[in-house]
Amino acid sequence: MNSARTLSAVVTATIPLLLAAANADTLCINSGSMGLDGDATDTSLVTLFKPGAIAAGGDFSTEYGIDGNQNGAYSRLSHKAVLNTAAPFSIEFWAYPYSSDNDDAPVDNRIAVGDRSGWAFFQRAAGTGWNFRMYNGVGSQMAFNLTGGTSTLFAWSHVVATWDGSVAKLYVNGVATNALNDIPAGQSTTYNPSTTATLTLGALGDNSSPYRGQVDEVAFYSTELSPAQIAAHYSTASSPVAGAYSALVQNDGALVYYQQNDANVAIANQGADKVVSFRGILSQSADLSEESWTDLEVTSPYTVTPGPGTPRLFFRARR
Repeated sequence: MNSARTLSAVVTATIPLLLAAANADTLCINSGSMGLDGDATDTSLVTLFKPGAIAAGGDFSTEYGIDGNQNGAYSRLSHKAVLNTAAPFSIEFWAYPYSSDNDDAPVDNRIAVGDRSGWAFFQRAAGTGWNFRMYNGVGSQMAFNLTGGTSTLFAWSHVVATWDGSVAKLYVNGVATNALNDIPAGQSTTYNPSTTATLTLGALGDNSSPYRGQVDEVAFYSTELSPAQIAAHYSTASSPVAGAYSALVQNDGALVYYQQNDANVAIANQGADKVVSFRGILSQSADLSEESWTDLEVTSPYTVTPGPGTPRLFFRARR
């Protein structure tokens, strides 16, 4: 994660740029502690800014599979070793499914070729619920295969899986599902983390098992969330207080956190400095001509220190 940088310049205006619909590859913005290293890429068929799972105003989600998801609507983060570990971790997301063929994958981080490794979520039939699978590295065998809750169509479900280093658990809508590990007797429950898997939203990593619906508030933690933390996340989603839910996720240590919200930028005074807070990719320009905009590889907040005779700078953020 890049640290904040300084620049000798004077900030005089902000020009926010929001993409209301994706017509080219766009950024899936990471609000977790990995910063820029956790930014994923949305393909051109992903639809942004659908209504989100969080009650407070201004929350959005991302839609996958409006065309049946046969042409590659997904978001993907390249392989990160920190997200593929046998140490404790948790994965959390909200999903609003439109349909189901009993094999839809809203969030995935597995390799299915040869000996399977990593993990994956599947949306099964509404009454069957949500399915979380962890693989043991022997063919298609699973170390854990947990199914529970309900995956009601056209309704938001809060789904969390935790791993304490030896046992996996599945939570739906704030409570543990008490799902039994459905694997053959004698099969190894040793989890095999992947050395190549990508974190994918909207399908499996090989683009199969496409999901049709909306996904919001995807978070990966390098700890096992407690039942109390999970229940608090679920209940806080209905809070009318802006930022209450995201504050919980960030305070609980999410490495990757895709809020699926719009890009934005704001400038505040801090003594003689100007502090640019933003979400997305920050760009700057000296004259507002389209060819003058330059993307900055910086993280928020970005500190600008005025100097004698320096030009004006304008800032905008984009996905």
